[in-house]
Formats: sequence, C-alpha cells, structure tokens
Amino acid sequence: MRISAQSPNTSVNYPTFDFITDLWEAIKPYKTKFIFGSLLRLSSDITNLYPTWALSRLVLLLTSTATTAQRYQEAIWLLIGWFTSVLYFATAHPAAKWLGYQVSERAALDSRFKALRHIFSLDIAWQEKENTGNKLKRIDNGSKSLDRVIRIFFNVIIEATLNSVGMLIIFLTLDRMLAVAMLVFMFCYFYLSSILHQKSLPPIIYCQWLRRKFRRLKF
Repeated sequence: MRISAQSPNTSVNYPTFDFITDLWEAIKPYKTKFIFGSLLRLSSDITNLYPTWALSRLVLLLTSTATTAQRYQEAIWLLIGWFTSVLYFATAHPAAKWLGYQVSERAALDSRFKALRHIFSLDIAWQEKENTGNKLKRIDNGSKSLDRVIRIFFNVIIEATLNSVGMLIIFLTLDRMLAVAMLVFMFCYFYLSSILHQKSLPPIIYCQWLRRKFRRLKF
C-alpha cells in the first residue's frame, strides 16, 4: 500500500539551552534525590579508579629501595584502601542508580499528566483533527524519552565524563604531547558525532511521520 501525502517538516528547532531548561523543570521537584544520586555516582566512579592506582603502587614496591618494614606498612595501607574503595563502590554505585531511576520514573509520569492536561485544554477542532492513537503515542514517546535521558545521565554521561578527564590527567603525567593529541581526538570525535546526529534527525522524524500515517490508515 502506498501512502500519498505531503512530506512533513523534518527540521528540528530545539536549542540545547531550551532542552536543558525543560529537562531541569521536569527534574526540579526531585532535585534533592537527583543531586544526591549524582554525587553518589560521581564519588563511586572516582573511588573505582583507586584499585588501579593501588595495584601500580604495589608493583613499584617490589622494586623500591625502602626497607622491608616500610614496604610492608605501605602495602597494608594500600590493601586497606583497596578494600574500602571496593566496598564503597559496591554500595554507592547501585544506590546512585536507585535514586536516579526514581527521578526518571517520576519525571516521566509527571510529563504524562502534564501532556494530558494540555491536550484536554485544547479546542474541539484540534481534537477532531488528531486521532486518539496519535495523541497517546506522542505522550508515550515524550515520557519514555525523558526517562531515557535521565537514565543515560546516570549510566553513561557521569562515567564517560569522569573517565575522559581521568585519561587526560594520566596522559598529562606521562607525556604532554600525548595529552594534547588525546584532547584533539576527543574534540574531533564529539564535533563529528554532533554533526552526524543532526544529519540523522530528519530521516528519523520522517519515519515517525510515516508510522503515524500508516496507523491512521489501519483505523
């Protein structure tokens, strides 16, 4: 079956500042949980870097010129710190996700209620023009997208940002030219990712429009 209709407007006019503002408005009622969960996730990821550093220190102790007593004492403190960091990570990491997922679920539910109230406030002409399936699908897509964005923040953004900064610091201690090369690579990667993401939005919007048209034909 061929769908003949005028193509939709696939341009996207949603600045990043407006997106962050709208996202914060959704999170604002639960900002305490959001901030505390973010700090837990950040601190747990920082402590998770300690075992790698402690292992390198233990390896260096084998070739150290310090006395046996000094090496033994430092090794004990390194192992205690290792155990403490692992214990904290095992506790704080899931706690941060638990708090973050609560915020994402409640913000998504709030967005559903706000969208429904907005739809009920529109005039009858718009209500007759749009079928019920499309209305509910838009509400569902919006709430799911909000939930997904907040989960990505807790699962990916915090960890990726911390690892990127950590890698730059490590490379800076080894070789400054290597750190500069890493910084240039990261800039090029994010710049190209942004361009490709913008290029992919129009086809996605067009496919969503075709799905809505096909859904109308089924009804």
